[in-house]
Amino acid sequence: MSRHVLDALPELIKAGLLSEDASEKIRGYYREKDRNRPQRMNLVFGIIGAILVGLGIILIVAHNWDEMSRPLKVGLSFAPMIIGQILCVYCLLKKPGNQVWKESSATFLFFAVGASIALVAQVYNIPGNMGSFLFTWMLLCFPLIYIMPSSMASLLYLAGITMYAVQDGYGYKAADLQHYWWLLLLLLPHYLLLAIKKPLSNFTFFHHWVVPLSLTICLGTLSGPQEEYMTLAYISLFAAFYLADNLGVFPSERMAVNGYSLIGSVGTIILLIAASFRDFWTTFSDGLKGFSPGMLLAIILTFLMAAGLLFLYLVKNAGQKINPLVFIFLVFTGIFFIGIGAPALGAILMNLLVLAVGIFIIRRGLEINHLGILNYGLLIITVLVLCRFFDTDLSFVLRGLMFVGVGAGFFFANSLLMKKRKQYEQ
Repeated sequence: MSRHVLDALPELIKAGLLSEDASEKIRGYYREKDRNRPQRMNLVFGIIGAILVGLGIILIVAHNWDEMSRPLKVGLSFAPMIIGQILCVYCLLKKPGNQVWKESSATFLFFAVGASIALVAQVYNIPGNMGSFLFTWMLLCFPLIYIMPSSMASLLYLAGITMYAVQDGYGYKAADLQHYWWLLLLLLPHYLLLAIKKPLSNFTFFHHWVVPLSLTICLGTLSGPQEEYMTLAYISLFAAFYLADNLGVFPSERMAVNGYSLIGSVGTIILLIAASFRDFWTTFSDGLKGFSPGMLLAIILTFLMAAGLLFLYLVKNAGQKINPLVFIFLVFTGIFFIGIGAPALGAILMNLLVLAVGIFIIRRGLEINHLGILNYGLLIITVLVLCRFFDTDLSFVLRGLMFVGVGAGFFFANSLLMKKRKQYEQ
């Protein structure tokens, strides 16, 4: 893309559309961008190399493991971790400003610590499970995030505590006390500093995906005997994600690098579609029972967080056009409590809400001339029609007509938008 822009500069200057000063600034911008590109590639290859070297050492040792004496096994168990520590110290003393060295050495030491824990436990037959192993590993590697400092170690730590929460927080052996939440709080200072100092960094974009994904996965560990009530916490969590994006917290408008917006939007639609089924409401036959303290706390805190962000959004956009999608979590909560007492009415209202959301998104896509948003709205309505195909007793003729109508809607809406684009270009 940059090459095409640079090649077009002389023509633009000749046509009088661009000044020489502006042209030189554009060239300087792309020169700086190209100068930073090798650094990024070196960083990527350095991290991959560190991972491969660590895995290679482990495989070589594992091949001859049974033939080694216990002292040799213990020595080899600690060897990768010692090497990793030496590399980190060398990096801090000799190459403090080299990000490639920082991330590579931190990544190598991160995996070396895990390997050492596993090997020592195997040598001395130390009992334990995957949950305790991950907890110990993450706790030992947490300082790397701030000592080096390393964003790759931060991402690996996030992945590790998420795996720990899944291992220890779900299933019939789920622990009552979830350490995931305070482990996540330990990471927040690094994440906030990264977002403030390097808002357009690739590592920042990766964190904007991994953090909401981790929260989405692990929030369910707080559910009680009737986990269906956690939909109240999840709808508020997704609303908070969506509102944070609408408040302009994230500098990039590209959907691909903004995990909060996409996860918040898609997660909300999935919950609405799930609640549009009649069977969803039959699980609440006992009324408002089955709340555990953790689940009640999750519902209250996520609702207050979403409500607080909604208040900030309304204050910021006072006197301007308000996006009605920011109120979905409030509407969903109201329908939820109606549906507990009247399941059939709850299902009907939820279907109407999904339909209204789909129509609004289609309209918005037409207004801002965006094919992706337009087809997203059409896809929501298509999924709703498909769900009712299996969930209702309508005749096949009516079902067929519904699909024909949706298909015609796809064709008509896309044709209308393309026509508007041609008129605009002309």
